[in-house]
Amino acid sequence: MDNQTNTESKGLSKKKKIIIIAAAAVIAAAALVTVLLVVNNSSGNDKQGSSAKTESSAKTESGSGDDASKTEATETVEPTTEALKTFSTSLGFIKIEYPERWKDKVKIEGVSDHKASDKFTVGFSKDKNKIFDLIFNGTDGDYIGTIQGLDAETKLNLKTYKLSDGDDDLYAMQEDVNVIINDLDEKYGLSAESAKDTQSDETFEIKTDVVSLYYPKKWESKAEIKKDGNTVHFINDGKKVFDIVFGDSKGSVIGSYKGTDISIVEYEADSDQALEMKEDINVILSKLREESGFSEK
Repeated sequence: MDNQTNTESKGLSKKKKIIIIAAAAVIAAAALVTVLLVVNNSSGNDKQGSSAKTESSAKTESGSGDDASKTEATETVEPTTEALKTFSTSLGFIKIEYPERWKDKVKIEGVSDHKASDKFTVGFSKDKNKIFDLIFNGTDGDYIGTIQGLDAETKLNLKTYKLSDGDDDLYAMQEDVNVIINDLDEKYGLSAESAKDTQSDETFEIKTDVVSLYYPKKWESKAEIKKDGNTVHFINDGKKVFDIVFGDSKGSVIGSYKGTDISIVEYEADSDQALEMKEDINVILSKLREESGFSEK
């Protein structure tokens, strides 16, 4: 998202430069006409005819430059102006701003008179296509920041959806979530570091017949955790990432709890998310080390 914001900023800077250059061209042309008029007024009657022609020619050139610069300025300014137009949606304790051009196309769900401490989701979609969700005080999606200056801590997460091909509006609408985020940052401020560090330490409990396992809370809604007998499967996008097995197993034994071996069976990771899930096996192991009945091997 930072890359998108940087790209948009560069685009706006480029457009500003074009507008400034166009304006300079108009001023220069106007100055030329003024000089010629002064010369004409000071010339004798015998040069009036030729001076008039020169003046007329200068005006024509000035007019052409003026029209060209106006055309160029119009072409660059209008899209920028359209992009800056937004409409407001009240969530009770704050308002969010989204581009006006999508007002008749987007469907916004979850809008209500919320409080800053509420846990809720605001979903954006077009027709039956989900585009993105703004998640307040939840754990699903990617952490954006904590909204400042409110009467309660309000964490903001963003969940985006895979979009179907054939509708360019969907991709543009998804990119325009940056309009909402930038507006919230300008109005209230978004603090990302402190809350993100806190969130990264949070875990959720997976109860088993042997000992409870603890895994990062960010995976509670993203990953599928399935218990099958003496095995706990950790699944991403329908594919196994790794298993934690109690008792006999062909996996790698990491230790034992009160005489029961605990081992890990890993599968091939086919995505960045699957690799990240594997890295967080260390969290499970770290929590097991805190158990008095666990002995590491």
